[in-house]
Amino acid sequence: MPATPEQIPRRPATKAQAATRILLPQTPWRIRRKMVVLHTAFSIGLAVLLLVVVRPAALRVVLAGEREQCRTALAALDQFPASVRPESVGPVKLLWDEEAASIDLSESLVATLREPRGPGTVNVGTPAYAAIAAYDARRDAIVAATYRSPDGRAGVRRLYIFLGVSLLLAYAAIATILELFILPQQVYAPIRRLLLADKAVQAGDREREVIPPELMPSDELGEIMRSRNESVLKLREQERALAEALDQLEVVASDLKRKNHLLETVERNMADQDRLVSLGMMSAGLAHEMNTPLAVLKGVAEEIARAPRGGIEPARAQLMLRVVKRLERDGLVTTEPYRPVELTAAGRRLARACRERHEIVYRFLLAIGVDEQTAAFDSEGIEHHVSRATLERFRAIADRGGA
Repeated sequence: MPATPEQIPRRPATKAQAATRILLPQTPWRIRRKMVVLHTAFSIGLAVLLLVVVRPAALRVVLAGEREQCRTALAALDQFPASVRPESVGPVKLLWDEEAASIDLSESLVATLREPRGPGTVNVGTPAYAAIAAYDARRDAIVAATYRSPDGRAGVRRLYIFLGVSLLLAYAAIATILELFILPQQVYAPIRRLLLADKAVQAGDREREVIPPELMPSDELGEIMRSRNESVLKLREQERALAEALDQLEVVASDLKRKNHLLETVERNMADQDRLVSLGMMSAGLAHEMNTPLAVLKGVAEEIARAPRGGIEPARAQLMLRVVKRLERDGLVTTEPYRPVELTAAGRRLARACRERHEIVYRFLLAIGVDEQTAAFDSEGIEHHVSRATLERFRAIADRGGA
């Protein structure tokens, strides 16, 4: 009989496994590994999302502030004399003409800035720093204000790190709560009940193979449990129906066996009756034995043998002569003066056939229990009156030994 789940030997748990079972009793480890992989993948995805979405957005805000600082510095040039080209205004660095060209100011862009109705200022910076180019009419020069805020960009990095750590800690706290309190009760425990119930089915434990309704949750796992219980109960009903059908089949088989035995008994009785009827019909023709030609010759020969010197009566001699002439006329014997009477080929065939018929009838009589002396006497007469079909039946019965 298969071992029950309680009888399956288990290896002793390590200290780490024991501590884990105290916190998470009966937790399916394969599901837990999947959950760990999902948590890790989500954490990595969250970090990538922050790096791709939040950090560029924060950098754009810092860059916009740096550009505004550059515009403010360009506006403050009016406070300086026209003959003065300051190199910086506060933290903003100013580049004039050739130096401004070093930040990739094209000739067409310079020409556009010098037009009376030009755009006034042009953004020529990169994501790494802010740069605003303009035409200073008072000094008749191209000036470019560049600024990079180390504190702002460091703040962005700190913000990114803070948001990442905060979100990861929050997710870790949520995952811990799920793993310690929610999943063990709502997911792991129902799955464990399903596993134990299936093991009970395999072990043939009818008391534990059905999950109690009070242990079923009200979610999809509970629906799976209820569907499983219904399947198990229907399976047991079908097993009971099959057992009842097998019992009925056994009763029918026993009755059929009994009737078959009775039928075989009837057939054996009928066969015995047929043998007795055939034997009676054949015995009725024994009197005809004395009227056959060979029987006549046999009788005359026995009479001569008893009185060899006394001779025989003329009438008996004439009878024997007529019998021989009849056999000669039928082509069964040939006669010559002073020579013995010999059988022809047809006569020999007839003799062999008669001998065969005699042997079949004799063996048949022995097969049905007749003693040898009686069988030898009765077969002399029966063989002359039995039909071919009956003779074949005699042969079959004799070959089976009377069975």
